[in-house]
Amino acid sequence: MQLAFDLRTLDDHFPGIARYGYELALALLRLPAGPQLSVILPATPRTRFDLTPLLAGAQVVRSDAAVFGLRQHWEIGRIIRDLGADVALFPYYVRPLWTSCPAITVVYDAISWRVPELFSPLKRVQIRVLHHLALARSAAICTMSRSAAADLVQFYSLNPARLSLTSGGVSRQFSPRPAPEIAAFRAAHSLPERYIVYLASDKPHKNIPLLLNAWAAANTGAVGLVLAGRWFDPATERLLDRDPLRGRVWRLPAVAEADLPTLYSGALALAFPSRYEGFGLPPLEALACGTPVLAARTSSLPEVVGDAGVLLPLEPGAWTSAIEAICHNPAHHADLTQRARPQAARFRWDDTARQVYATSLGCLERASSSRD
Repeated sequence: MQLAFDLRTLDDHFPGIARYGYELALALLRLPAGPQLSVILPATPRTRFDLTPLLAGAQVVRSDAAVFGLRQHWEIGRIIRDLGADVALFPYYVRPLWTSCPAITVVYDAISWRVPELFSPLKRVQIRVLHHLALARSAAICTMSRSAAADLVQFYSLNPARLSLTSGGVSRQFSPRPAPEIAAFRAAHSLPERYIVYLASDKPHKNIPLLLNAWAAANTGAVGLVLAGRWFDPATERLLDRDPLRGRVWRLPAVAEADLPTLYSGALALAFPSRYEGFGLPPLEALACGTPVLAARTSSLPEVVGDAGVLLPLEPGAWTSAIEAICHNPAHHADLTQRARPQAARFRWDDTARQVYATSLGCLERASSSRD
C-alpha cells in the first residue's frame, strides 16, 4: 500500500505536531511489511529534527505550499495524485480538502470547545469550521486519547466508528541520564541541585499562575522551580517578580532538543497544571526519564500519567501540599519514581504506527468495496 504522509508541519512553528509526525513517520518506516511511505516535506524545513532517516527511507517530495495557504488545496492534492497514493495521511486539521484517495486526519483535541476563552469569537468560529471541513473530508480520524475521542464525538457529532485511537509514544532519547551529565547541565545553566521543572509554553490553559501561587505558598526548602520553554507574553515573565518567588524560581527559555532528557532526569518531578491536553507529551517524556509527574486531573492527563504521578484538582492548596510532599517525603518520591518508567513503557511509537497502518488498510478496503 502506498501511503502519502503530508509532513509540511515538520516545522518548529508546530512543536508538538512536528514531533508526532516525525516519530510516526520513522515508526512507519520500521514496520515489518509496512506501507510504501511517501512524505511531503516543506521546501525549506525549519526543524530541530534530523531529517536524514526520512530522506534515506521514504520517497520525498518537497512543496512550498503553505499550511495556511489556499494553494495547498490544489498543489498537495496534485502531489498525492501523482504519487499514486492509496491513502493520504494528514497530521493537522488545516489540510487540503480534495484528494484523489481516501484521507486520514489526525485531530488532537477540541480545545476551542473545552477552553473557549482562549480564543476570540472569530477565531473560535474559524477553528470549528476548519475542523468540520476536515472531518467531513476524512475517511477516518485518528486521535491520541480516549478523552479527545469523547470530545470529538460530543462537539462534532462524529460517529465513533470513524475514530481510531492511535495514542502517542516516547521518543528513543528519553531515558534516565547519568549523574555527571546532570551535574554538568545544572552547572552550565546555574540551576539548583534539587528542582521541580515545568516545561511548556505560557499559553493561558497551561496554567502557570496556579503553579506560581502554589509555589509561593509552599515550604520547598532548598528545592527550586525551573520554568522552561518559550514564552510569548511579557506579562508572564512579570509574574515572577514578587517577593515569595525571588531566589526560588529559575527561568530557562530555550532548551536544546538533546538536553531535554537531562533536564527531566535531574528534576525531582515535572509540574504540569494544564487545564486541557489532547495527549500531553511532556509528562510522558518525564516518566520515561524516571521522573514523577504532578499533573492536573483533567482531560487526557490521567490516561498518560496513570498511577506514576499525582493527579490534582485545579486548586492551589492541593498543589502546594503535593509540592511539599515531593520535596520532603523521600519514600513518597521513591515510590513514584519506581512507577514512572513502567508507565511510560506502555506508550510506543511502533504501536502508534501499527494502529495508523491498520486504519489506513481499513480505509483502503472500504474504498475498494464501495467501487465494487
